[in-house]
Amino acid sequence: MSNSTSAVERSAVEASWTQNSLTDTRSLGMVGALLLAVVILAFQFRPRGPKLVGGVNLSAGLGFKDRLTKWVFESPALLQSGYLLLKQGLPFVQITIEDGTQNVVFNHRYLKDLRAMSDDHLSFDEAVKGLVAKKYTRISNVPAIGQDAIRGELTTNLPRLLDYMSTEVDFAFNKVMPKTDEWQLLPLEELVLEPIAQASARLFVGPNLCRDERWMHIMRTFTHKTHAGLIAVKMWPPFLRPLVWPFIPSLRIIEKTWNEGRKILEQNAEAEKAAGTKGDYIREWVADKNPEWADDVQQQVDFQFTLSMSALHTTSMTLTHLLLDLAAYPEYADILREEMIAALHESVGKVNNHYINKLVKLDSFMKESQRLNPLTLYTFQRMAMQDLNLSDGTHVPQGTFLVFDSSQRYLDGDLYSDPAKFDGLRFYRLREADKETNTHLFVTSNLDNLAWGQGKHACPGRFFAGHLIKVILTKLLLQYDVALEEGKSRPENLTFGAA
Repeated sequence: MSNSTSAVERSAVEASWTQNSLTDTRSLGMVGALLLAVVILAFQFRPRGPKLVGGVNLSAGLGFKDRLTKWVFESPALLQSGYLLLKQGLPFVQITIEDGTQNVVFNHRYLKDLRAMSDDHLSFDEAVKGLVAKKYTRISNVPAIGQDAIRGELTTNLPRLLDYMSTEVDFAFNKVMPKTDEWQLLPLEELVLEPIAQASARLFVGPNLCRDERWMHIMRTFTHKTHAGLIAVKMWPPFLRPLVWPFIPSLRIIEKTWNEGRKILEQNAEAEKAAGTKGDYIREWVADKNPEWADDVQQQVDFQFTLSMSALHTTSMTLTHLLLDLAAYPEYADILREEMIAALHESVGKVNNHYINKLVKLDSFMKESQRLNPLTLYTFQRMAMQDLNLSDGTHVPQGTFLVFDSSQRYLDGDLYSDPAKFDGLRFYRLREADKETNTHLFVTSNLDNLAWGQGKHACPGRFFAGHLIKVILTKLLLQYDVALEEGKSRPENLTFGAA
C-alpha cells in the first residue's frame, strides 16, 4: 500500500488464527496418545443436552468422527440444510458441536417472544460460560457495571470522543503505513489491528497505557491466543479439559499474559491515584460510579482483557472483510471518497459526529459486507434456566442451549434480491425508500438483523465499533488506494464450527 496505490494480501488475521490453532492442536499429541481411547468413548455417548420433541436432529445417526467433521469443517452446509427445514415450518433443528454439546437452532418466528424473556428464564451469561470455556481462556461476559459504562458514558459521549479516536488512528498509521508512493504489499493483520487496538486502548485505559507498548503487546497477544486456545480446548469434552489445558501453549501464554497485564494495570492505577489525576476513559468512568470496584484489581483486569479482546477481535475481523471487499470491488472506492469529501466540506474539515452521520453510503457498504461475511454463523446464544412452553406449545426443557441463525437468513432470496451478489449500496437504497431509515443502519439490532445479538444483551459496543471503523476507513481511503495482490482474488472465508 502506498500514497498512490496499495495491495491487500490474504487475511493475516485468519491465517494467524489457523496457524496458532494448528500449533496448539499438534502440541496436544503428548497427552493425546494417553487419552485417545477415553475421548473416543466419551464422544460415543449420546450428545449432551436435554431431549426436545418436534424438530430434526441434523447430527442423528452420525458417529463421533462424522459429527465432528460435519460441524467443524462443513458447518455452513449443515446450517443451510437446517435453515431450509425451518423455512418449511419446523420449530427447530439440533446440531451437535465439537465438544459434544447439543445446540438447538430455533425458527425465526420464536425470536420476538424469546428475546423478551428475563435472564432467569433464558440466560446469556450461562450460555457464554459454555461457549468460551472461561475457566481456561479467561474470556467472560462484560460485567453489568462495564456494560452500563459502554451504553452510557461511551456511547453517549462518542461525538466528544471522536477526537481521541482520530488522534490514535493517526498515531497507529504513522507506525504501520509505508512512506512511499510505490505499491507496497502489507500484512492485513497489522494494518487492521494497530489502529483498532490503539484507539480502543485510549478509550478503555487512557492516554498513558495506550502509548505503553508493553500494554499494547499484551492486548494483541491475548486477542490472538484466546481464540487459538479456545479452539484447541473445545475439541475436548469438558470432563477432560482440566487434564488437557496445561498442554495447550496458547492457554499457558494467556495465564502469563494476564499476570503481566495485572502488574501493569496496578502500577498505572497507583501512579494515577498518587498524582490525583482523573482520566476520561472507561476505567475511570466505572471507578467513579463504583468505588469498591476501583480497588479490586482482579475485576479490573478481567474487565479490561474481556473488553479489549471483544473490541479487537470483532472489530478487526469486520474491518478485514471491509478492506477485502473494497479491494475486490474497486468501483466503490470513488463513490465512498466523494461522499467523504462532501461530508468533510459540511463539517469544515473535521471528523466529527456530523461528518460520521453523513456517511450513509459507507454505512450501507459496511452493512452489506457484514451481511455476506458474518462473524458467527448463529447468534442469540441462550441457556434455558427452567422449562419453557412457547406460544404454539413447543416445549423447551431446562438446560437447552438455543440459538438463531445469523448467516443463512442473509442469503434468503425471499428476504434479499439477488442475495449472493455483493451490492454495496443495497441498504442505502433501502434507506432512501423506507421512512424507517434507522432500520437499515450498520449498527441496528432488530428482528431482521441478528449480527449484533438481540434484546438487552445486544452488543453494547456496536456504536463505538461503527464510529471507529468509519474513522479508520476515512483516513485510509482519502490517502491510499486498496487493491488485491496482482493475480489474486478475494480469499474465501474460513469457518470453524460457528465461527
